[in-house]
Amino acid sequence: MNNEITANEVVCINQTTCSACISASPICSWCQDVTFTKIRCDTQETLKANGCTHFKIVNPKTESALLENKATSDGLTAVQMKPQKILLRLRPHENAEVPFKFYLAQDYAVDMYFLMDLSNTMKVHIEQLAHVSKHLVDDIRNLTKSLQVGIGSFVEKDLLPYSQACFNCEEKYDFKQEIKLTNKFTEFQTKVDELKNMTGENLDAPEAGLDAVMQSIVCGNKIGWRNESRRLIIYSSDAPFHFAGDGKLGGIIIPNDGKCHLKGNKYLEDKQQDYPSVSQIAQKIQDNQITVIFAVSGAQLKTYQNFVKNIRGAYVSELNSQTSTIAEIVKERYKNISSSVEMSVINRDINITFMSKCSGSDWMYTKHCDNLKPRQTLEFKALIPPQKCPPGKQNVVKNIVILPIGLKQKFEIKLELICGCDCEKTPQIKSPNCDRIGNLTCGKCYCDNPELFEKCQIYNTTMECSDRGSCECGKCICNKIPNTQNYYYGEYCECSNYSCPNFNGIICGGLSHGKCECNKCKCEPDFQGEDCGCPISSSTCLSKNNKICNGYGQCVCGVCQCNKKSGYKGKTCENCPTCGKCGKFEDCVKCVISQKSEYTKKCVERCYDVEVEIVETFEDRKQLNDGREVCMVEINDCIVRYKNGIDKLSILRKQDCKKVINLVALIVGIIGGIFLVGILILILWKIITTYQDRRELARFNKERDNAKWTPQSNPLYVDASTTFQNPMWNSNPNQ
Repeated sequence: MNNEITANEVVCINQTTCSACISASPICSWCQDVTFTKIRCDTQETLKANGCTHFKIVNPKTESALLENKATSDGLTAVQMKPQKILLRLRPHENAEVPFKFYLAQDYAVDMYFLMDLSNTMKVHIEQLAHVSKHLVDDIRNLTKSLQVGIGSFVEKDLLPYSQACFNCEEKYDFKQEIKLTNKFTEFQTKVDELKNMTGENLDAPEAGLDAVMQSIVCGNKIGWRNESRRLIIYSSDAPFHFAGDGKLGGIIIPNDGKCHLKGNKYLEDKQQDYPSVSQIAQKIQDNQITVIFAVSGAQLKTYQNFVKNIRGAYVSELNSQTSTIAEIVKERYKNISSSVEMSVINRDINITFMSKCSGSDWMYTKHCDNLKPRQTLEFKALIPPQKCPPGKQNVVKNIVILPIGLKQKFEIKLELICGCDCEKTPQIKSPNCDRIGNLTCGKCYCDNPELFEKCQIYNTTMECSDRGSCECGKCICNKIPNTQNYYYGEYCECSNYSCPNFNGIICGGLSHGKCECNKCKCEPDFQGEDCGCPISSSTCLSKNNKICNGYGQCVCGVCQCNKKSGYKGKTCENCPTCGKCGKFEDCVKCVISQKSEYTKKCVERCYDVEVEIVETFEDRKQLNDGREVCMVEINDCIVRYKNGIDKLSILRKQDCKKVINLVALIVGIIGGIFLVGILILILWKIITTYQDRRELARFNKERDNAKWTPQSNPLYVDASTTFQNPMWNSNPNQ
């Protein structure tokens, strides 16, 4: 049986209440049996082994129950998430996998709202949309039978420095709804055709586009959004946008409140409230499950791409009058959006990951699937990470909402974190099981009387149950012994069968030697000592000759301790590696030589009572062939030879001494030699250089005597003047 316990089990046994026990680790269980006298918080297997009956063990399990589970369906009231709501009771520190399904409904309702920038530069794009609006509507209706379209327009706040006052022109506005969402498509086409002649201008480059997006989202009834529709806003512009803080330039300091302010068909708070922030727009898009498609010109593409990075359900497409018109962008984007799904979670405090079978039968870590077809069902799993219980709370409830982005569908998980025990709700006050002085809760007595703790203190100390257990109304409940399945015991938990001396790495030498009782070894009759390591019998010390330790040692705890001077070693002192060898008598020989080669009483102890004789030569005594070994030892730079045996030692009087080298003279000689060699090398160098110099001087003098230089004979002499003869000149002028 494996007696070791894991780190998780240590966490269990340190808990003193039922709620703390089941919150500490998924493997912890609590025994609520009143008669149970051991650690109450432990693994279920250990509690059963210690005598706690199964129905008295508190060990809640993670479980789920369906609260709402409608069948999936198509059409305007389609159901696309299954189930819709469950209850999940989760054990702390445990993972949970929650399966659910997504169904791509056919003919799902679509609400498509156009937001048009009516600045002059957008005129060409509006004309293109007006030209193909009928075809666009027809194409979308081929994808769904339940379509509504609407349109709104935006320009800029009617304030300096955004726009200039105009007295003889149409009233300027920030955002205006042109047509509410409707299925009367001819009205939509007519209004788009009219907008191409209603464009205006403003002073600065950015527009009030975010004001228009905010009002289009939050004014649900006035815009005409349906509850269960796929909601799309198509934002078209070729200009950047104003955002929070820009209103201060016009004297507007009140932040945007994110509420609907449409009266009639116009936004009325444009001169009182600042532009909305990016985070406000992102939050409103998520809360209302709206998909926004930004169709913008190439010059503004990067600006809007940065804008939508942190907005789920927002896309950017390049608007180009030649290659990608508004109508083409809408058709292409809608086709992609309607054939894909991406799951999102509203609760940001729980980091949920997803798995799905997008294609095939293998699970993949993804929350996004593409290329779906109508009436196709996808399987998903929501992976909920381990949760912790807040201090002091019994049960914690959290609502997790999973949404497919852009759809008004949801899967709700009511997460109930099991942080407490039911038995803690009804404690027995002053229970008879607690001597009517304590309260019984989940089988354990809890007392507030300080005097009872004194009964758990051993020998008038301040330690509660010897720091090895907990005091329950004057009684000690002892802890487990670390790294074992055993417990401390005794009235004050002062005893253990683990804290005893070891012999050969085993407590009390093992069961054959003794056993540990209350921190002390109780030895078997044949053993003694604190660790029961000493056998009483000396039979283990007998040598082959039936002597204890061969007569060369003592038997201590069944083990021979050999006399060091005897030279004998081994288990029973029968091994003598130096007997009959040279090393045994070295000390004897050194003593005799130090006494001027005389065997005196001082050397008797060192010579082990062996017979010692001083001989002149080994040959004279005819000892060369007596079987003994000739040995040598160096004493004071002299070699002394001797022959040894078990009972006789012969020492040669004559010694071979080394000649002492005079180190001072040697060092002086070496230095002098080096100096002399250096002088000789310098003299030789001087002779060679003097000889070479004299040869060079003689050759120079010889060459100087041979040279007889004159201006006429010197081959290197050149006259300072030069004469030229003109070949065309004739000295006779008459010729």
